[in-house]
Formats: sequence, C-alpha cells, structure tokens
Amino acid sequence: MDSASDNRRHARYDEASSILIDAPSLSDDLLAPEDFSLGGLKVVIPEEPDFAGIIECAMSVFGERFEKCKAKVVWVMQNKTAPVTWSVGLSVHGPQKERSRFNELVQEAIERMGGGG
Repeated sequence: MDSASDNRRHARYDEASSILIDAPSLSDDLLAPEDFSLGGLKVVIPEEPDFAGIIECAMSVFGERFEKCKAKVVWVMQNKTAPVTWSVGLSVHGPQKERSRFNELVQEAIERMGGGG
C-alpha cells in the first residue's frame, strides 16, 4: 500500500532555512517551514489555528520578500509533542508574476539541496 508521501505531486524537502513566512494569523513569530515543495509548505505552530481557508502573509526566499501572498490552509494536524504543537499545511497563492518568481526561488532551493532538476 502506498504511503501518502508516495502519492504527492511534488517531492518535499526538509531543509527550509532559506524560506521565512510572516503569517500573523498563525503566529506572532516568523515561521520557517519544516518542509516544502513547489506545491506548498508545512509549518509548526504552538496553538491550534481557529480557522480554515485563506490567510494573508508575506514570505521571504533567499532574502527576496513577497509582500502580498495568500496561503490556503489545506490541513491541520495535532502533533504528539509536549507541549502540544500543530502542523499546518499551506498552499501558496498570490499574483501570477510574484508566484512565478516565488516558484523559481523555491526550485533554486530544491536544486541547492540536490533535488529536482
């Protein structure tokens, strides 16, 4: 039986130090995703989000800032940690020109980690 990760459209990478997310509706702190792909990001936050849907955010990839991003909360999962944390899957949206540049930089991050082509 295939695992969920085997069915992904985009491979996921777990080194996301070059990406930062400013999403005030999720956290007062900047978030560094635990993993990412061309399809989205996973962040961990200390409290359960009280909403689903689209959030406004800003993102930075290799220091290049994207101010008018939107991200769709596509899933939320409680982690078995002490204290409890929550993993949140985000699908990134935004103006086409910015989205294209964002994807280029994410692809560059993937290539730097030895993935993708």
